[in-house]
Amino acid sequence: MISSFQSLTFVTLFIDGVRMAIEQTSTNPHSDVSPSIAAQTQPGVRVSLNHKLAIKNFFACGLGKTEGERLFDDFMQRLFCCELTVESKTDGNWREAIQSLVIPELTSCLPTPASQIDLEADLQTKFQFAWRQSLLKMTWDQLKELQDNFGKRFYTVLKSRVKHSNWSTERLYKSLLESGDAVCGPSAFKECLRKAHTTYAKFLFSEVLNTFSNPSELQIKTELQLLGLHHFFPANQSGSHSFN
Repeated sequence: MISSFQSLTFVTLFIDGVRMAIEQTSTNPHSDVSPSIAAQTQPGVRVSLNHKLAIKNFFACGLGKTEGERLFDDFMQRLFCCELTVESKTDGNWREAIQSLVIPELTSCLPTPASQIDLEADLQTKFQFAWRQSLLKMTWDQLKELQDNFGKRFYTVLKSRVKHSNWSTERLYKSLLESGDAVCGPSAFKECLRKAHTTYAKFLFSEVLNTFSNPSELQIKTELQLLGLHHFFPANQSGSHSFN
């Protein structure tokens, strides 16, 4: 089982996440995890790489890969040309803002449903899942980038833990040692695994923060619950996690 991030408190993650978001924007104003495309679209709308991935997967889920990509290309073009507008009731939540646009887009391409309410509820659930998966993918990509650029083996170690979640730490260490991927010594490996968990959680939290223009703690907690990501931040509780 994958141990929980017991050393991380919500307040610590909230502060660290805000700091990381500021650093990402200030050091690289065109970063995929910053509101980099906002200036190219209508005021108040931002579409990052994470958001585009969620939109593309959502359309593909409803129409299939080919038709989904066609709708995605058309949607993005109209968004950048300011032919689409976002409802103001989204209160700075970019997921809700984008969701308010993509669901009608997909609905217009589907057969008339027996129940419009049931269809909308189903599409909301599917978009939230697509958004969740894109957040997790972006988090893994950041962990991989950290490993590639700075040599920290967090990605390899944590991926191995996910693949062999029922293995003991000792067995996992020996397996990675045999493949040449383990850090030197069992104690150093345990510390590397702990830091991998912590770093993953911080990256994921930062991705969720980027969903909002000016988030409050309540908004973040609500978003984590809605997307089923709250288990990554148990706050003084023990438990296990799925990193998929």
